[in-house]
This record gives sequence, C-alpha cells and structure tokens, in this order.
Amino acid sequence: MDQAGSGSIVLGIGNELMQDDGAGVFAARLLMQEQLPEDVRVVDGGIAGLDLLFEFEGFERAVIIDAADMGKEPGDVLTFKPDEVSVELLERIAWLHQVSLVEVLELGKALGPLPDVTVVGIQPKVVASGTELSPEVENSMPRIVAEVRRILERSPGGHDGPADS
Repeated sequence: MDQAGSGSIVLGIGNELMQDDGAGVFAARLLMQEQLPEDVRVVDGGIAGLDLLFEFEGFERAVIIDAADMGKEPGDVLTFKPDEVSVELLERIAWLHQVSLVEVLELGKALGPLPDVTVVGIQPKVVASGTELSPEVENSMPRIVAEVRRILERSPGGHDGPADS
C-alpha cells in the first residue's frame, strides 16, 4: 500500500441479503445521499472481500461501518478504534464475511501504513435470509449517519474512546 494521503473513505460493509448483516451497506447508501465534504468518498463495499483493503489507498482516514455482534441490544451503535477494544470483539465482527477485521488490519499494516481507522459497529437483531432490516437496526440509521459525520468532522487520529449509543 502507498503512504496514507488525504481525505476520508467510508466503507459500508455487509450482505444486504442477510437482513441486519447489511446494515453497513444501508448506512453507506444513506451517506451517499448526504452532502459531505469533497474529500470524502463513500463506498458500498458489500461483501467484496480483501479487495476492499485497497480502497484505503490514498486516504488519511477510513471509517468502516458494519454489523457486529457486540453483546449489546439490537440497533445499538458502538464506535471505536481497533486498538481500543479486545481482539475477541474484532474477531466477532463479520467484516468482509470471509476474513476477520484483525486479519485485514494485519495484512494492511504489512503492506504499508494504514489510514486512521475507526469502526462504527451496529448490533444486529436478525441475521437470516431476507432483504429488510429489523426495526431496531432500521431505527439506528440516523444515529449511524450522525456518528459518521461526527467522526469526519474531527481531525484524523483524534478520538474520544469507544462511544456507545
């Protein structure tokens, strides 16, 4: 990977055919309709796999939005830096749906410097065949959009520690 550059990328990850597992994708699509700074790129990453790692190239900051079994109430949103939480939590995040977030970040570090990464995790209620989000996760979408905007407004590297909402 090349050196981190400028701007931010927001990656919405998930399988939209598995109900709440698609929360990251649904959130990314909402963000695509928002007026964001010109240096922000929003990507519907779906379940593209390791290729998404290369989306980080040229960005100073990356925000990853994904469903994550965090042991919270359905629809709860938790924002954190990967180094602020346990490896066990990172391994439970169904990021890339073939590869864990830990593995992706380790590979990214081996390839070169990663951008400043923040994860916005959404606690799913239902991960089963279907295209509709549960009401709890659907109702969390405005909070997710607001949280991503908050992250984008602060300087890269700045953080408040894990944020629960």
